[in-house]
Order: sequence, then C-alpha cells, then structure tokens
Amino acid sequence: MRPSPWWTAWFVCLFVCLSLTIVAGAQDQDAQGNPGTAGGGNGEPPRVVAVGPNGRLVYAPDSKGNIVPDFSTCGYRGGGVAIPDVPVVATLEPAPEGDDTKRIQAALDALAQRAPDTNGVRGALLLKKGIYRVEGTLQMSTSGMVLRGEGQYEDGSVIRGLGDKWHVTVAVAGSDAGSDMGIAPQPITDAYVPAGTHTFAVESTAGFAAGDPVVVVRLAKKAWLDAVGGSPLGWNEEGYTYRYERVITAVESNRVTLDAPVVEPIERALGGGLLCKYTYPGRIREAGVENLRFDTGGIAVQLANVEDAWVRHVTAVRHIYSCAMVTFGARRVTVQDCAYLDPIGPIKGGYRYGFNVNGQQALIQRCYARNGRHDFVMHNMGRGPNVFLDCLAEKANGDSGPHHRWSVATLFDNVAIEGNGLTAKNAGTRGTGHGWTGAQMVFWNCRADYLNIQDPPTAQNYCIGCKGKKSSGSLKEADGHWESHRTRVEPRSLYLVQLKERLGADAVKRIATPAQLDGTIATKLRTELGR
Repeated sequence: MRPSPWWTAWFVCLFVCLSLTIVAGAQDQDAQGNPGTAGGGNGEPPRVVAVGPNGRLVYAPDSKGNIVPDFSTCGYRGGGVAIPDVPVVATLEPAPEGDDTKRIQAALDALAQRAPDTNGVRGALLLKKGIYRVEGTLQMSTSGMVLRGEGQYEDGSVIRGLGDKWHVTVAVAGSDAGSDMGIAPQPITDAYVPAGTHTFAVESTAGFAAGDPVVVVRLAKKAWLDAVGGSPLGWNEEGYTYRYERVITAVESNRVTLDAPVVEPIERALGGGLLCKYTYPGRIREAGVENLRFDTGGIAVQLANVEDAWVRHVTAVRHIYSCAMVTFGARRVTVQDCAYLDPIGPIKGGYRYGFNVNGQQALIQRCYARNGRHDFVMHNMGRGPNVFLDCLAEKANGDSGPHHRWSVATLFDNVAIEGNGLTAKNAGTRGTGHGWTGAQMVFWNCRADYLNIQDPPTAQNYCIGCKGKKSSGSLKEADGHWESHRTRVEPRSLYLVQLKERLGADAVKRIATPAQLDGTIATKLRTELGR
C-alpha cells in the first residue's frame, strides 16, 4: 500500500491539535466557571452558581431572572454574629429526689424580673451538674434570659422528663401579636418579581423608609393554587398567603430594596403581592438554652415568637419528637452543636423529627441525629430563607428535606443522610394532602443514599454537587435543576461564602469552627455529638 501524501498527514495532525486545544479550553472554562453563563459543560446545564475569575460568586439567572438567593442573613442577629456568653446571675444545685419543675420555674421567673442591661440581657440561670426531674414545661417568656447547664453529656446537667412524654420541656416563646404600624399595604406593581432579587416597585412608597420592618406578602389566589396543584388537596387562599419578614435598606422613587431577598417568584398573573409596614412587639429577644442534656420527653426545646435567640450544645436522648423545634414566629435564630439520639416511639408519621423548622432566617448547623426519621426537615408552609449547614444523620429511618405543603427556600449545605434520602418532591395526596413539599430548595454538596429533587410548578429546586442514587419517587415529575451529580463543587459551603461576601471573612470566623473550614466536620460530629 502506498504511503499517504504529505498533505494528508499534515491535515490529520492539524485536526488533532485543534481538537485537543478546543477540549482543553472547554475543560478549563468548566473548572473556572464562565462569568457570563456561570459555567456548564459535559452536557450539563449551565451552572447556576459558580466561582468567577475574581474569586467571587457568579449567579446565572434563568429565563425569568430567577437566581439562587443569598442565604447569608440566616442565623442569630442575621448571620455572622457570635452567640454571646451571657453572665451567670443565679445558680441551682440538683436535688436528691422529687419533681424540680417548680423550683426551676421559680428561678426563671425571678430572672425575668431582673432589669436588662443595655443589650437587653438579664443574665443566665445555671443548673449545676447532676439530674433534674421535670414533669411540666419550663416557660421562658421574657427577653434576655438564658438557661444554661454544665454540659450536654451524661456527666453534665441532665433534665429528665417525667409523666407525659409528649410535652415540651423548655418553651422559649413570646406572643404572636403583630402591628401594621398604620400604613396601608401597597400592591407590588412589577408583573414578575424573580426569586433572588432584593428590589421591586410598589404603588406608593409614602410612609416607607430605610430601616423599616416590613412584610412582603405573596398572595395565594385561585390561579396560584391551581398552578401548584393545591386546590384538589384542600389548600386555600388564606392559608397559603405567605408573609416574608424583611427590613427596608433603601427607598428610591417607587422602588424599595430589602435586606434579604425575595425567595419565591411573585407573579401578578397568579395573585401578585403586597408590601406591608409591620412589626411584632410581642416577640422576645436575646434568649437561649445551652449546655444541657434532655433525657426522655417529647420536644426538648421549642422556639416560638422569638427573634435573635439560640439553642447550642444541647443533646436530646430518648425523645419522641425533636431536639429543637423552630416554629412559626421564630426569626433569626441559631441551633448549633446539638444532638438528637435514639428517639423512642414507633417509626411512623408524627414521630422523630429531630430538627424541624417553620420559622424564617434560621440557621441549623453542626447538628447530629442517630436513629431518627425526618432528621433535618422543613415542616408545613415554612417561609425562608433557612439553612441546614454541616449536619449528619446516621441510621436515618426517613428522608430529610421539606416535608409537606410548600415550604420555601431552604439551603441544605453539606448535609449527610446515612440510611435514607434527601428529597424535595410532589407527595400528592400522601399524609394530610402534602402536595409539593418544597420550592426554591437548594441542596449543595450533600450526601445521601438517594436523592429525589423535582421541579415544582412556578418555582425551582436545585441539586448541586450532591452524592447519592438518583430517584424519581412514587410520583414521577420533571427533574429539578441538577448539576455535578456525584461530584462536589466549589465552594465547599455556599452559605459560608455568601456570608463572607456580604460581611467579610471575620463574620465567618465568628460562627464557623476550624473543622468546618477544613472539611473534617463530619468526623467530629460522629465522635463528639454521638455520645
């Protein structure tokens, strides 16, 4: 056979070189993140969040302008603020026997009568090491109070539940009374307000100013209920009209800018929205529960109608329902370094919701669950943003994620579920008419046995950098936005980088631990909180 002409060999060589150059360039662009499209490649959709050439996050909007929102305002005092070490002003010693409910409550009531300092803090009641028996509910209904023990392990301060095991052991709760501040609600005039934006137009900004507390209302008219499939499930306009609390940072002409983003689209054709000047004077603030072990009960600590509050270094063992429950009316709270161990009761509906949230701007971080069910979960109709960060569940008997009835905008950031899954799906008529469990959910660098992240009507769910078998569940719907399945993405933590970009590196140092920053947090959770 005659050799090929010289020009044929030259052409083949040139073609191969050009092909390799193109592939290499595409791979480099994918690794760095394209600032115009936020990356993509390998047949995947464009990256919705990527690290740009200047090291800052780049957000790629969809066709309607929706982006992944900024979650960094979640947590105590709006994120980036260390939980204070409140001075002890009263101390109790364990008694050899009997019910300690009344004497602990009397000490809390005396603490509530103390004058607050300039920060609104009255002080901490310290329970010295030992066992305290509590049959009733300990009420903390005044601002500036802290209930503290001397350790969350068996050799620390242990509150042992007596009697009805369903009760709440410590209730940190104000009243839910609110005030509209005398300004008429103003209709939002934009035809479509995309998720992730901080600004929109209203009919009139008269009476509104920077610093005002407001509520952004997403109305649930019949068109919206029909669009999301809620009407056949009995969902109604009043119950699904969502109120998102924000603070105005700027007013210009008829536009307002908010401290935290709109987290689900507000569309005039589906009902639109309102801006209301609103406050909640009945809430309590600067309150916390810390360094305690709760042995046997229903809910160890419940936060309701509180703002800038916390639960830290608390373990709940043998509890039917949860370690910490952040319910409606709770805002800007942190639950951290807590454990929910070996709950009692059957593995079925209504049991074993280790850390569950209905509030707004809550941060649940560095928490651990063992042998629970729905361990890290948004309950019905939760209004975001909220964050679960660096949490681990072992021997999970159920999935984590939004549980039912259209919870909105939670970031699951480096959450690991061993033995079960992470889901955001259409549950249809399951349970009490659960329907779409959540919208605008973001799963970032998570790990689970399986993942079922579906695409809800009028909104989106995101699964980015997560490891686990892809599942379609019992009701097969279109996939949500999936990126880099089984391959972790940068940055490691979306929340921590968003916080750094908003408030600086010191804000991250104030709320994160070295194990979070170096990526070894899962090992510490197993060894430290699992005992």
